[in-house]
Amino acid sequence: MQLRIMACFVLVLLVGCAGQTPATNFPPVSGTVTLNGKPLEGATVTFMPSGNTVASSAIGSTDSSGRYTLKGPRGGEGAAPGDYKVVVSLWLLKDGKLPPSDVAPVSSGATESLPPRYSSPDHTTLKATVASSGGKFDFALKK
Repeated sequence: MQLRIMACFVLVLLVGCAGQTPATNFPPVSGTVTLNGKPLEGATVTFMPSGNTVASSAIGSTDSSGRYTLKGPRGGEGAAPGDYKVVVSLWLLKDGKLPPSDVAPVSSGATESLPPRYSSPDHTTLKATVASSGGKFDFALKK
């Protein structure tokens, strides 16, 4: 009887704590994205694991200076060491403005403004290798 109670207690703890996984911090990864020599604001930068790298994707957004800092899927900083293909995507409305942040780009009528060689996971030519100390990765895009 006590064994059953103990097993139930452990099960409740495991299930109850499953959603409480803490953010994982990896080495810091940041950089700048420019388009035709000018800072690219509002772009999403995604590092997608490639080759033998076993990790989750890490994502960041560029500010008005084109700077980004990556965050992992649980909100932690950085990206796991390894090889990545990099996708840079910029969705714009017909008037050239960024869509509202509280609406999905597709729902707002925005379209991808960057060529597939940067914006498509299947066609991107951008790559990065994150060291155990992290890294700074700048991407100079040309339209």
